[in-house]
Amino acid sequence: MFVVCIIFSQLIQLITASNSTYTQLSFDKDGQCIEKVTKVGTSKRLIVPQYLENGAFPEKLRIYHEYPIKTDNDEVFSEKGAVKYTVELKGEKGRQLDVPVENASFIIDSFIGVKLPRQNPKLRWIFVGDVEVPQVCLPLLTMTGYISKSCGQEEAVRVARSPFRGKVKIVSNWIKQHLATVKIEKKGSLVQITDWGKLTKLAISPCKDQNMRVMVQTYFYNEQNNRVLGPTSASKQVKLRDLPETLEFTLENYPGNFHCYSLLVTLNIKTDFEHQTLQNIFNLEDDIIGHPSPGEFQPISDIKCNVKIGEDLTILIDSIEGHEECLSELVIYSSDNTKLLGLNVTLNGSMKITNSEVDFCQHPVFRISFHDIQNRPIRSNIHVNLLKLINEDQKLFIEPVNDQILKDCGDIFRLTIFCKNDPEEDEEVFTITRYLYVYKDFFLQFQEEMKGKHCSLSRGGPDEKWVYIGEHATYDYNEEDYGDVQQNDTAKDCNQSFSILSICSGILFLLVILLGAGSLMLWWRGKRVLENVAEVIELETKDTQPENIYSSMNRQKAFNPEFVDQELGRIYTIEKCGTRDQDNEEDGSVSVRKRGSVPVHILMRSGSVNPTFDYHDGD
Repeated sequence: MFVVCIIFSQLIQLITASNSTYTQLSFDKDGQCIEKVTKVGTSKRLIVPQYLENGAFPEKLRIYHEYPIKTDNDEVFSEKGAVKYTVELKGEKGRQLDVPVENASFIIDSFIGVKLPRQNPKLRWIFVGDVEVPQVCLPLLTMTGYISKSCGQEEAVRVARSPFRGKVKIVSNWIKQHLATVKIEKKGSLVQITDWGKLTKLAISPCKDQNMRVMVQTYFYNEQNNRVLGPTSASKQVKLRDLPETLEFTLENYPGNFHCYSLLVTLNIKTDFEHQTLQNIFNLEDDIIGHPSPGEFQPISDIKCNVKIGEDLTILIDSIEGHEECLSELVIYSSDNTKLLGLNVTLNGSMKITNSEVDFCQHPVFRISFHDIQNRPIRSNIHVNLLKLINEDQKLFIEPVNDQILKDCGDIFRLTIFCKNDPEEDEEVFTITRYLYVYKDFFLQFQEEMKGKHCSLSRGGPDEKWVYIGEHATYDYNEEDYGDVQQNDTAKDCNQSFSILSICSGILFLLVILLGAGSLMLWWRGKRVLENVAEVIELETKDTQPENIYSSMNRQKAFNPEFVDQELGRIYTIEKCGTRDQDNEEDGSVSVRKRGSVPVHILMRSGSVNPTFDYHDGD
C-alpha cells in the first residue's frame, strides 16, 4: 500500500508540474552571456504584473514570477545571474497590434520570494523587473514570460491565472483596483458620485480619449439573511479625459419601505476599449465591478447619545443620522461579546439600566450597540467603563468611576487590560486578564510587558481611555498584597467550587448509605420469610402424614407405672395418672396422656394391658 501511494504521488507530480531545461549562465561586466551550464528545472509557470504606482497613472508594470524555480534534483536556483527572463506582451489570440510592444529581458539577481497584495497569501513571488506601460490604448493583451535555455534560445512560461485570468487589460484592471476610492452619497432612491478618487488619473492614461458606461447596482439581505438583488439604475456614458465633478443615478423600482434595509452598492463599468463594447449589456465576466466608498448604506448611519453613570446607568439619545423609525433595539454586550440585555429603544426619553438587569459587579466593562428593525447592528458602539485605569504617583491601579454604582460589589473585579504601542494601531501587543483589587498597585507585576505602552480596560475605546504607562521608579512593594489578588480570586472560586462539591458528595454518600441499609434489611427480611415458609411447610407435611399405630407403639418405652418420661426436644411427658381398685383387679384401667397429643386409654384386665386410642383432638 505504501509503495502504491508513492507511485501515485509521483504521477500527480508529473501531471501538475512540467519539466523544462534551464541554463546556469555566467555573464561578463557588460551583461553578455559568456558561459552556459545546462540544467533541467521545474516551474509552476505563473507570472504576475503589478502596477508601479507613482501618484499618476502608472508608467510601469512590475513583473513577478512564482517562487521558486527548481532543478530536476529539487535544487533551487539561487546564484546571481542564473536565469535570463524575457517578458512579452502581444495581442490576444495572435491579434496584430497597431503599435507592437517590444520584449523586455532581465537577469534575475535575487531569488527571494515575497508576498504580493491581492494574491494568494500562501504564495510567494520572485521579482523579475519593470516593464514600460505602452503609451497607446491597446486591446486585450496576453503576457508571457521566457526563461533562457541557452544564450540564444528561451522557453515560454505561461501567464498567471490571477488576478487577471491570464489576460492583461492595462487600463481596465487599474480602474477595478481603484474603484474603492470613488465616493458616493445616497438620499432615498438618488445615488450621487461626489468624488472620482484616483480615477481622475484616467485623463492621462493611454486610453484617455475613450468612453465608458457607469451604472449603480444594489443588493440587500432579506429576512432569511440571504443576499438579494435590489434596485438598479440606468447607465450613463462618460469620457475618461473629462469625468464630471458629480454624477447622479436614480434607482429604479425603489419600494417605499426600502429605506429601512441596508443596501450594498457596486459600480458597474463597461468600456469601449480592450475588446469590450458600449452596448448596454452588463455581465460579470466583462464588466469592471467594485464597491465605492461607502460600499454599504444603512438606514441609520450614526447615533449620538449621552451616558450618565450614577447609582444606575442612564442613556439619552441626542441625535440620529438617518431614519429614526428604523431604530429598534438597544443591546448591551459584555467585554467578550456576550449579549447581556436587549431593550426596546425609547426616542422621547431616557433609558435606565439597573444592576438587576445587568450585573455590574460581574461586568464592570461593557459596550452599548443599537440594532435596526432588520436586526442588523448600527456602526455606532459606546464603550462604558465603570472602572478607571489610573497611573499616578508611580503607581498603576484601578478605581470606580464613582462611589455609587459599584458600592455593593466589593473590592475585587475580573478585568482585561489591552496594551498597544500606539492607540491608532489595530492590534494589541499585550493583553492580560486578572482579578484586581481597587486602589492596589499592580505595575511591578507586569512592568516588562506594560512599560512604554498605551493601555485601556476596553478594546476599541476612544483615545481618552488609553493610558500611557511610562517608566516607574522603584519603591517598596509587598508581593503578598498582589498575591492576595490572585490567591483571593482563586480561593474564592475554589471555595465556591469546593462547597458545591462537598454538598454534592455528602448527598451522594448519604444516598449510598441509605441504599445499602435498605438492601441489607430487604435481604434479612427475605431470609426470615424463607425460613418461616420452610418451617411451616415442614410442619404441615408432618401433620398431614398418617401415623402407623403399631410403629408408634414400638417406639414407646416399656411401661413403668413409677416412671414419668419427659423429653425436652419435642417437649412431651408421659404421666402415670391411673388408680387401681384392690377389690377388682381384673377390671382396672390406666389413663396415659401424652402432653401435646391425644389421650390414650389403657384397660388393665387380669394383669394384661390392652391399649385403646382416641384419635380425636379432644373436641
